[in-house]
Amino acid sequence: MSKRVAIEVDPEQMPYTTDVTLGGNDYQLTWQWNDIDRHFTVDIADAGGNPIYKGEVVIWGQALWRLINFPGLPTDSIVPVDESGQEHDIDPGTFGDTVLPLIDDIDDDDYQPETNSGDDDDG
Repeated sequence: MSKRVAIEVDPEQMPYTTDVTLGGNDYQLTWQWNDIDRHFTVDIADAGGNPIYKGEVVIWGQALWRLINFPGLPTDSIVPVDESGQEHDIDPGTFGDTVLPLIDDIDDDDYQPETNSGDDDDG
């Protein structure tokens, strides 16, 4: 179970647009798969469909728009990861399944990743 809020992604429907609220503002995210370069991209628009930023490459563990200071972009960080720690790649087989774009709104001091709680004690 995700500890952060996930944004639903369905690679089989791409390209497609989904509505999301970030930092109290409504946005449209349009997800695409680039079969030539073998990566996902996302475009962001305001609630009226007016483009804010196009073609952001989706990279595992890296916040979207992390190096961009552009008017209209959300202040919330969206980070695609697998919180279970099983996957570290984004591809059509993992994105939307185990790897999800998560709204990173948990204080790092409060976050406890899922771990294997098996008892390995031989005693």
